[in-house]
Amino acid sequence: MNNTTKKLCLSLLLAVGTVAGANAQNPILPEFHADPEVLYSHQTGKFYIYSTTDGAAGWGGYYFTVYSSPDLAHWQNEGIMLDLATSQVSWASGNAWAPCIEEKRQADGTYKYYFYFSGQDTERDRKSIGVAVADNPVGPFTDLGHPIVYDRPEGVSGGQQIDVDVFTDPVSGKSYLYWGNGYMAGAELSDDMLSIKPETETVLTPAGGSLQDYAFREATYVFYRDGKYYFMWSVDDTGSPNYHVAYGTSSSPLGPIEVAADPIVLIQDADQEIYGTAHNSVLQLPGTDEWYIVYHRINKNYLYPEPNGPGYHREVCIDKMEFNDDGTIHRVAPTQSGVAPVRVAREAGNQENANMIDEILKHNAAFVEGKAYEPFITSKYPRMKLAVLSCMDTRLTELLPAALGIRNGDAKMIKNAGALVMDPFDSAMRSLLVGIYELGVEEVMVIAHTNCGACDMSGKEMKHLMEERGIKKETIAAVEKNGVDLDAWLEGFHDTEASVRKTVESIKNHPLVPEGVKVYGFIIDTTTGKLTAVE
Repeated sequence: MNNTTKKLCLSLLLAVGTVAGANAQNPILPEFHADPEVLYSHQTGKFYIYSTTDGAAGWGGYYFTVYSSPDLAHWQNEGIMLDLATSQVSWASGNAWAPCIEEKRQADGTYKYYFYFSGQDTERDRKSIGVAVADNPVGPFTDLGHPIVYDRPEGVSGGQQIDVDVFTDPVSGKSYLYWGNGYMAGAELSDDMLSIKPETETVLTPAGGSLQDYAFREATYVFYRDGKYYFMWSVDDTGSPNYHVAYGTSSSPLGPIEVAADPIVLIQDADQEIYGTAHNSVLQLPGTDEWYIVYHRINKNYLYPEPNGPGYHREVCIDKMEFNDDGTIHRVAPTQSGVAPVRVAREAGNQENANMIDEILKHNAAFVEGKAYEPFITSKYPRMKLAVLSCMDTRLTELLPAALGIRNGDAKMIKNAGALVMDPFDSAMRSLLVGIYELGVEEVMVIAHTNCGACDMSGKEMKHLMEERGIKKETIAAVEKNGVDLDAWLEGFHDTEASVRKTVESIKNHPLVPEGVKVYGFIIDTTTGKLTAVE
């Protein structure tokens, strides 16, 4: 959901809403499925459901299927996407249960899909949680080759490592994994999404409650709305008609959780022969405050007592979920009719770029709403009385301040291509003078870096690239005719150390820089962050 320029933004229309047509009709998937995970893919513009394959005695399903839909009402079977009874998952032998998935946009604009699931761990002879990765929502998926969660958290004596959920915090951008039957645990995921950070593992189990309201059993699901983190979970046994969804909220993705005053979100309606409505996921339509809950219910012909039970003949349903004015969840009434079709329609435009800007704006709104800005509040005056002139290279965005130990408010940061002062009165020099006279800067660090793109950059070659991008030769000629030497202006440097020395001397010897301002030159390694002084 993005666009990098106003022109591109204007070329894209994103319209979301319900459309005329028949409702989905619950259940929405054929045959027996349970523990549904719903995903809207920004890459494909479709909805997907991943679920436990149900109907086998003892919850013995051994593979996962995926269904796709353009509108939440019409679903197509995309086939088996992960099979735990084959070499596709070498560490497990079956019991393919309760999956979840996260779509992640990569730096190069492509997408990765991280699919988390539980299975019977053959080495440990118990349930463990694994992860498989794909470039497309329907696969093919490649398993990591070993489980990533296989032990109970410290201090927990019972329960299973199942019912996994993944959540990316729109405020911090960090991703978290949640799991547990008999207990609720959560932990921050590593940047590559393939392991948890053990030091962040937290037991979150809501205390108290009963089978009539919110006593925790399993199936954690986390989402964010209007500055709150919502935690949902299932109560009672999966084979019970009373199996239902409860919730609480928190100010943090790792709790503590405050159970809602009216904690039940979704529960059976025996008058409609709807039973065991739980183990849910939640969907927010892109760009709206429209929400849906996707859950399973027990087929009415397979209730307790035996031989028709106990709870492995379940079917997937969807209903709307709404919020009260105070942010509490309005109790969902389960239906047989389901929901009307929805539309996420796009017209021509650069959709990848549109997705990016939309995601940035979405993150920004959550950042402000959640008051995540508070740790960054500071004065405009640099505490260290320092200005840093560095390159605009993306590898330095986080590396440079981290390597220098600089935090928000410590220094004035000035960036351009190559960390250069090319002219005594260019914008870099102007910024330094403003820092010195208006903001109290007393020291300047000029920091170039290894493998700089400005090194050996050719003005002639750049003019050629301009022409390839549609700049007319006549325009380039007109600029040069008006006194701009584009070849010299766009030319890079050929020796990084020499370039740093030249810039340092330009600042030191500038006629408007007062005595006493100290100027230093360095080169930073873009891999290790090591600074090397340039004498």
